[in-house]
Amino acid sequence: HGRLSPPEAPDRPTISTASETSVYVTWIPRGNGGFPIQSFRVEDKKLKKVGDWILATSAIPPSRLSVEITGLEKGTSYKFRVRALNMLGESEPSAPSRPYVVSGYSGRVYERPVAGPYITFTDAVNETTIMLKWMYIPASNNNTPIHGFYIYYRPTDSDNDSDYKKDMVEGDRYWHSISHLQPETSYDIKMQCFNEGGESEFSNVMICETKARKSSGQPGRLPPPTLAPPQPPPPETIERPVGTGAMVARSSDLPYLIVGVVLGSIV
Repeated sequence: HGRLSPPEAPDRPTISTASETSVYVTWIPRGNGGFPIQSFRVEDKKLKKVGDWILATSAIPPSRLSVEITGLEKGTSYKFRVRALNMLGESEPSAPSRPYVVSGYSGRVYERPVAGPYITFTDAVNETTIMLKWMYIPASNNNTPIHGFYIYYRPTDSDNDSDYKKDMVEGDRYWHSISHLQPETSYDIKMQCFNEGGESEFSNVMICETKARKSSGQPGRLPPPTLAPPQPPPPETIERPVGTGAMVARSSDLPYLIVGVVLGSIV
């Protein structure tokens, strides 16, 4: 082949409900014709009306393979198709989607997603940031549309559920960086997906530790020595050495220890 050309038409898109007057259009691209795909555009057509395909939205970045088309008329049937663009021009249109009737139902037509995502990878990027990646299989929730993901994290040594902090990722991104963490600290990380109907079950829990702070010889990084503060002992505990006295008592045992070791080795 070898000839540079506009991209191939994407696969036929699939359509799912986003709201009472909007849908998600999702597609899979094909060959790029030798130049990177620069954007996608989605066109729609009303089935009952005579007329051409109309541009619904354009300039969709190449990393996004799903887009919400809003402002649809209730009770109307639509078909959707997708084109890919590179610097040489636009592709042929994809095969049109199956007809989609805009229901116009409001309220909770949403099933909440039940199955959660699955965290596949965590890594400490630096002292205060952990990166994670996950998978999510729409078929595990009957292809119920989801709006995004919640990421929960707390130090591993905490037992309190209220210590979990929450980040939100909207749309269909499958990675996230949690920042502003404490250095050299282990964190429990878990996730849910969500839509208007509610949240899914939790994902698996991953444990990841942030990196140690690089010792750049800053003063004050050493933990303070754990000596008891010097204070006069209360009268009833005079006979027991406390505070710095305990250190003295221990170091004065040292000569006997050494003698004992030497004698022991002679015997």
